[in-house]
Amino acid sequence: MTPFPGNAKRGDPAEILVSLRRNGQYRGLVVRQIPGGPLVVLAGNHTMQALQAHGAGRCQYADHEKNPCAMCADGSWDGTTARCEIILCDDDEARRINLADNRLAELGGYDNDALAELLSYLDGDYEGTGYTDSDVMALITPPDLDDLDGSNDAGPDPEPAEKPSLADRFLIPPFDVLDARQGWWRTRKKQWLSLGMRSEVGRGDNLVFEGMAKADPKYYDKKRVVEQALGRPLTAAEFEADHYIRPDDAVASGTSVFDPVVCELAYRWFCPPGGKILDPFAGGSVRGIVAGILGRPYHGNDLRPEQVESNREQRDEFAGRRMLAADPSWSIGDSADWVKTLEPNSADMVFTCPPYYDLEEYSDDPKDLSAMSYDAFDEVYERIIAGVAKALKPNRFAVFVTGDARDNRGALHDLRGSTIRAAVKAGLVYASGAVLVTAVGTSAIMAGRTFTGTRGLARTHQDVLVFCKGNRSEAAKACGDVDVHLPDGVEDAFADVDESDELAEAA
Repeated sequence: MTPFPGNAKRGDPAEILVSLRRNGQYRGLVVRQIPGGPLVVLAGNHTMQALQAHGAGRCQYADHEKNPCAMCADGSWDGTTARCEIILCDDDEARRINLADNRLAELGGYDNDALAELLSYLDGDYEGTGYTDSDVMALITPPDLDDLDGSNDAGPDPEPAEKPSLADRFLIPPFDVLDARQGWWRTRKKQWLSLGMRSEVGRGDNLVFEGMAKADPKYYDKKRVVEQALGRPLTAAEFEADHYIRPDDAVASGTSVFDPVVCELAYRWFCPPGGKILDPFAGGSVRGIVAGILGRPYHGNDLRPEQVESNREQRDEFAGRRMLAADPSWSIGDSADWVKTLEPNSADMVFTCPPYYDLEEYSDDPKDLSAMSYDAFDEVYERIIAGVAKALKPNRFAVFVTGDARDNRGALHDLRGSTIRAAVKAGLVYASGAVLVTAVGTSAIMAGRTFTGTRGLARTHQDVLVFCKGNRSEAAKACGDVDVHLPDGVEDAFADVDESDELAEAA
């Protein structure tokens, strides 16, 4: 074979060789057969050069004997031949084929979102594709617009076409790891909470913690002082029953105060503008207040009257400040009964965070899921999910924030799995999911002791599970473009907070 005479394309045989060694020769060269003459390569000239560089007679690939490349793995490569498609044509057709092969692919373009998704499946191993880490990063970050130095002699510098980043379009890149430790997230959370949401009110005094060590950073210091005074060790149950005094302030907890940034992202990403949101495990005020500020009517249900009363008081405060674009509401009762009263196909989104089994016990009411056995919890939980799924409109999303819980014998109970099984049984499609990386907090205190004693790993994440009732594409169309703008009053309040060193330090 000989190269096409006058081939104008300048390819990269070295990069093609990398692809050959990783992927093999996955398509043939197009070769013209001239009667009585040579075999002329019309398409694939640089692939031919890469094959020649690969080595004649023996693969020159590093570590060939132990780890042969794709060209040699099956034993068919002899170093002298290539797979080809032989055609007969005249000189004019040969030139057109060569030109078309070099040019037509260049005329196409890329859907960068689809390209980034396709590359994501390779888990960072881009060998043989022609892409690098830098190429992938360029797909998800804005172009450099600072390279206009006036060196263009053809005239004034053209205005660059701005390409918004994923963060510009969606607040944060919509990846399946949501990192609440990042600076933007921590600042955004501080700003939301500074508006006056107090999710712990109506809740902290009623929690029945069997493991306050997870919530109170000074728990073990207090326990150690009492043990020294008594001259003997105490079990956690004995210490909490007879000696432990709860702090007046809200204690730290992975679930006691819901993250408003999770609410914001869930509503903006998965709920149509103005869409009605159902929450069968309402808990504190955050999910309802954020929904109201973003113009989504919210209806939550909770078993405890004191919690609902607190939520309603906070709603009235925000309404008095004219910060609510929609009215959040809460009802009192057993959600297993409440879901039976919901109108079918009436809601635009389900967004909730169930109790993590008995990780936090909210009351001793036998109807309270957190006070139930694990089997009883799963049975009632399944009925509640079936009820809200029935109330959800077709082609809409449901989002559950969940986390596993460990019982007093050390066994983990799979709330994530229970949620998926119940949702699928209710007719929802498990569409997507993300890991929510949370602040280390008091896990740093517990991690060493837990790992040394049981080799248990400190849990610093929660699971965000996304389901769809119906067609995901239609559900996405119903949500429309993601609106990243804040209402005027809220944006002004956020700006004030952002300038506050005191609040920044508190965050």
